[in-house]
Amino acid sequence: MTTIDEFKKNQKNIYSRKVNIEHLDEGLVYFEYPITLQALKKIKFLKRLNFSAEYLFLDIGCYQGDYSRYLNKTAGIRGVGIDISQSCVNYSRKADSGKNLYVVADAEDLPFKDEIFGGVLFISSLEHSPDPKKSISEAFRVLKREEVCLLHQPVRDFKYTLQGFTHRFNPLEKNMSYQEQGHYYEKILSAPELLLALREAGFSLISSSKQGMFIQPLHDWYIMPFLSEAAFKYLKEFFSSICKIFYRKEHAQNNVVSSVDHGKVSIFRKIYSRAVLPILEKLDFLERLLTGSKFGYCVYVSCKKN
Repeated sequence: MTTIDEFKKNQKNIYSRKVNIEHLDEGLVYFEYPITLQALKKIKFLKRLNFSAEYLFLDIGCYQGDYSRYLNKTAGIRGVGIDISQSCVNYSRKADSGKNLYVVADAEDLPFKDEIFGGVLFISSLEHSPDPKKSISEAFRVLKREEVCLLHQPVRDFKYTLQGFTHRFNPLEKNMSYQEQGHYYEKILSAPELLLALREAGFSLISSSKQGMFIQPLHDWYIMPFLSEAAFKYLKEFFSSICKIFYRKEHAQNNVVSSVDHGKVSIFRKIYSRAVLPILEKLDFLERLLTGSKFGYCVYVSCKKN
């Protein structure tokens, strides 16, 4: 059986590999240009924030630093991003304008004093913790009183969802997909367990909703990959070629042509996002209308430290 230390080492390797093959366009906040329903939902979730610009917020499991950069750009607040992977921290520092800080740290043992942050983000990161209750307690400890913690995570109680349907047909494959993403599957909480853990840590609940019953996973896992990788493949290559030409001209004197694939190619992301955003909005409205935020494979929670 895999030990906790072995799991965390493997988790570091997974995200170090993932972040190192991403195409980095410095200055572009990819999260700002959603192409999936989940990204759109997360943007709406973050817009509920009332973090004070007077204090730093903590972004736990920052990965590429997208959420920290987005909040700094749109709300003018500064944050500290932590990640267990040095590669993710290096990536975030390179992508950031320098207004946010990034450090290597473990969510289960935060290297910060008590009550120093004016907000905490736990966006798609708690499911990676072998001890989620300890991570929640640590988040509570470093958060100032009367300030807010936002959480998003997949949950175990997803029976009445597209994921639950596919899981029943091939549970081994779904469990493997969790492991490949660095999720600690055995410790992922259900929605009721998460809410209980937050209350036990001392948080009071502000809001909670489950989302992603059918429409979101259908679009994000099947339709969107087909459109971006198949139907738009040649259009994407065309934009890439054009961008590379201009990028080479722009930087010919500096001899940095090798960076082209990490540069202006991301213009396709902006164009594609703006084209599909009206469709994403309609799909999001339809899903919320059908499910009433009661069913889904992931949960969005906001809570306060009293």
